[in-house]
Amino acid sequence: MSLPTLYKKSPVLFQNLLVSFRGYQIQRSRYNQEFYRFLNRFENNDPSKIDITQLKTFIERASHSPFWEKRFEKYMVDIDADDLISEIHKLPILTKEEVRDNVDQILNPSIPKKNLNKVQTSGTTGTGLIFHQTQSMENAQWSVWWRYRKWHGINPDLWMGWFGGKMIIDRKVNKPPFWRINLPGKQVMFSPIHLSEDTASHYYEEIKRRDLKWLHGYPSQLSLLAGFILEEGWEPLSAEYITIGSENLTDHQKEQITAALGTRPLQHYGLAEGVANISESPKGTLIPDQDFAYTEFIHHMDNQYKIVGTNYHNIAFPLIRYDTSDLATLDENGNIVRIDGREDDYILLPSGEKIGRVGFIFQEATFVKEAQIYQKSIDTLVLRIVKGRNYQKDHHESFLREKCRERFGSDLHIKFEYWDQIPRTTSGKLRLVISDLEYDS
Repeated sequence: MSLPTLYKKSPVLFQNLLVSFRGYQIQRSRYNQEFYRFLNRFENNDPSKIDITQLKTFIERASHSPFWEKRFEKYMVDIDADDLISEIHKLPILTKEEVRDNVDQILNPSIPKKNLNKVQTSGTTGTGLIFHQTQSMENAQWSVWWRYRKWHGINPDLWMGWFGGKMIIDRKVNKPPFWRINLPGKQVMFSPIHLSEDTASHYYEEIKRRDLKWLHGYPSQLSLLAGFILEEGWEPLSAEYITIGSENLTDHQKEQITAALGTRPLQHYGLAEGVANISESPKGTLIPDQDFAYTEFIHHMDNQYKIVGTNYHNIAFPLIRYDTSDLATLDENGNIVRIDGREDDYILLPSGEKIGRVGFIFQEATFVKEAQIYQKSIDTLVLRIVKGRNYQKDHHESFLREKCRERFGSDLHIKFEYWDQIPRTTSGKLRLVISDLEYDS
């Protein structure tokens, strides 16, 4: 019997033991001596300054990769130059498609595979990626994430209520507990697929019973719980820290989370490839952690910029000027105003204009639990709605139509579909925009 099958068939106590055993393995690997060396270094760094020593090592090691050897030669990149940033800028933007087509050529052959960890990104539309990274890269990434957490007062010994995407409980389970315990990791891991109107009270009571002060996870999961709390009129939870990851945070989600869970969510942007990292500072501003990865903002449209990065801590699988397909809004001084999500999270108008920041239409929609926009054709939008208890069909459809007109103009037909729950991707994420259209980015 395979371990996943054994886990699925085991009683809750044994599942907790297995979750804790895996948590122990992760703790030993992720938080070793090198992690603390990195953390000490990052805590004493200026996040805005690139680690030139690490970057030089990275570029030299990247030149051993067949892919980069050819590309450096083609674009006349001088790996011994004093100004490596200027040399990097000679290179074209690297797409995910290029990476998927050249995985073996990008891999650094000077590092034995047995010494590397395999990483798989989930992707959202079948665009996942499998690559390798050094243990040092994992330690560096987690240390820069913990710098951000410590900036806001989160202690590593604090218990976390986890709302991520892993399927930790079989879908057929229909009675509590809808969570498992990772004792070494100090995590109460709540099942993302069991949270519903019928089960929300169990989640709520468990968080209260344990007095969990730190909640972390997908914004869509945390806002779903928040919506149930607000709808039922329960007393708000008293979390002191809410951290989010893996999804874009919409204004609607932020309002629900803040009102129901006890505090506003702290924002952070990172990705498995490690090519960019953006953290909310203690002052509330969003700053790129350039001392971890070199991040560029390439103009896309209006005041939106593509997030492009170089993972100079992962010498095993060098990604240079990699297009994350994510967007950020910058102000006139180049400061990050917000992370806007994926490049394809926009609507195409019949005029050819592309409109982003589409979550705006749900900003005041407290009567909506969850929503998704489906662009069925060039002139038709379908709003997929999970209704809140106080949803009034005629009145609130009119409200949302007006919000759509404000954002998109009057050339689109707006239709409504009502769902019990918006479908997630295979990794448990919620996409704000789904489109059947094909167009150039």
